[in-house]
Amino acid sequence: MKDILVIEDSPIEAAIYRKLLAKDFSLTFCENAEDALVTVKQTDFDLVISDINLPVMNGPEMIAEIRKIDRLKTLSIVVVSSDQIGIKRALSAGANGWFLKPISPKTFSSSIHKAIKLIPLKYAKKLAQETSLASNR
Repeated sequence: MKDILVIEDSPIEAAIYRKLLAKDFSLTFCENAEDALVTVKQTDFDLVISDINLPVMNGPEMIAEIRKIDRLKTLSIVVVSSDQIGIKRALSAGANGWFLKPISPKTFSSSIHKAIKLIPLKYAKKLAQETSLASNR
């Protein structure tokens, strides 16, 4: 089962994610970015889903911190927000995708399922590129 870290400070939003994804994925929830940084350093995840407006540290700041960690540079991160400027900041910080609130549960669920299937392909392509570059040296 694929592992997803969800960073969401709203209990209502967290319950929606749980309802949409818990049947097919192993979910870990954090209510703020600081807890998420500790968790993502200790546990391997296939995907991170994050709110942007979080207490203490916002989503884009957290994403920038995650991207500083070598083993997490390729971790897939998507953000969910109604804040279009925040989404742009998150993408600039290293997020791979976004959902604009309000989200359609069906679209969100199917998109997450598709994304999680593509993640191994992304790693395979990256490994092939790195191998090719290393053999050309």
